[in-house]
Amino acid sequence: MRIFSSRQQALQRGIGSVEVLIGTAIVALTLSFTIATVNHFFTVGTKTADRVAATYLAQEGVEALRFVRDSSWATIAALPTDTARYLDIDSDTIGITTTPEVIDGFVRTVVLRDV
Repeated sequence: MRIFSSRQQALQRGIGSVEVLIGTAIVALTLSFTIATVNHFFTVGTKTADRVAATYLAQEGVEALRFVRDSSWATIAALPTDTARYLDIDSDTIGITTTPEVIDGFVRTVVLRDV
């Protein structure tokens, strides 16, 4: 059986405390990086969903405006330039109006410009 002096016992306790401190720091850093990564993932996912929705609404708006143009050019020609107009899409008709329609936080705007 080996007997440690009080100096050796104090040294052993000090080394144990340092090991616990380093282990705790490693666990804390790992958890904080994991939480930051998950938070970033959800932020990017939300932005991507909004961009996809905006892209589909814009594409639908362009196609609706082409339909209005192809149906009657007079409808497009009668609109004032540099003035915001909005699409009015019903189940059976497509028109252009001065009243904005908000779809999931997005507003489709049509502005005609001279070329």
